[in-house]
Amino acid sequence: MKDIEYKTSPPTWHEYCQLFSSTGWMSVLKVSEDDLKKVFDNT
Repeated sequence: MKDIEYKTSPPTWHEYCQLFSSTGWMSVLKVSEDDLKKVFDNT
């Protein structure tokens, strides 16, 4: 069984991008890495 890791801080840019890439959300939502970077920088 894999351990669950809980964090109380927001994800890094790398973690955020990795989440979108690994789930297939980028293709479903039709967003580019540049779009994600803009969203990330403005949150």
